[in-house]
Amino acid sequence: MTDTQPFYEEYWTRRRQSDYLYRKQVPARLYAVLDFVSPDLTDLAGFQEPVRSVLDLGCGEGTLGRLLGERFGRRVYRVGLDLSQTALDIAAAHYDVVHQANLELDPWPDLLAGERFDAIVCVEVLEHLFRPEDALQACKGLLAPEGALIVSFPNFAFYKNRYDVLRGHFPRSQHVYHSAEHIHYFTMHSFWQLLDSCGLKATDIGGSYALPWLANRLPERIKRAAFRAWPNLFGHQIVVKTRVVT
Repeated sequence: MTDTQPFYEEYWTRRRQSDYLYRKQVPARLYAVLDFVSPDLTDLAGFQEPVRSVLDLGCGEGTLGRLLGERFGRRVYRVGLDLSQTALDIAAAHYDVVHQANLELDPWPDLLAGERFDAIVCVEVLEHLFRPEDALQACKGLLAPEGALIVSFPNFAFYKNRYDVLRGHFPRSQHVYHSAEHIHYFTMHSFWQLLDSCGLKATDIGGSYALPWLANRLPERIKRAAFRAWPNLFGHQIVVKTRVVT
């Protein structure tokens, strides 16, 4: 298996140099993650010390850590882990602790010293791994009782991608800088198979979605209902909240 760290050091260096960071515009998928985490944190208003913990795998520049800090402050203990030290140099300000590790080559659960997390977030990461099932299995062992694993993927079956393929083009939305970024290309069907094989059950779905241009004029509640009815068609970046099957 190839060590992809040099590739992602270059990737994040280029993003940093071109200012392609999420300082101003936050991806919709991260707001979906916050929506999934927040209901479990509604009882935290009177607490000053951390009473919940979130592990952000593949934290990148730390946007999710920043959003969690802005919404919950010190009431949430935030741990970030990423392959790229360049990304972690940016992200470190938004987490209580950060770790640099390769999810496939390093024994990264050992870095967490037996900690258990109320939520583990793995957003836009699994498609970058040779064996995403191994990472999911490791995550299960790090969840606290009743903890949630929140994962996401760019949906290859999104209707705009289907149109590109019909025209004979590879969907450019499937990568940022280089076609080698993604090792796997998931649809809802193949991603559900992955979850099922790892003993995980989806309990909710959200993310970034869009309808064809005329339908996009419909009220938001109708567009969201269409997405939830046909996520494999209208979902662009799909976020799934899961629980371990017992």
